[in-house]
Amino acid sequence: MNTPHRKVIHRKAEYWQEKINHWKSSSLTQAQFCHQHGLAMSTFHKWQKKLRTDESPEPQLPQPFIELPVDSLSHPEPEQQWDIELSLGNGITLRMRQS
Repeated sequence: MNTPHRKVIHRKAEYWQEKINHWKSSSLTQAQFCHQHGLAMSTFHKWQKKLRTDESPEPQLPQPFIELPVDSLSHPEPEQQWDIELSLGNGITLRMRQS
């Protein structure tokens, strides 16, 4: 018994980016757009996710240190006292006091 095979067409990222942009500028739902253009919704979703992941910039890591002006810390005026408490999580607290 012969069963007809569906022809699989492999398309590049540029093709899918163009289709996604076209869909975004249309007033159609994804289902309507895919139906009108003969696209499988599963493939459309796969490429939409892949292209969104590829385009997202590398997350910016927070700076490990914050620069504090040395003058205010090394030579504080008598009425300037500081009391710093930093909660680090997991029950750990860092306290810095000046008398």
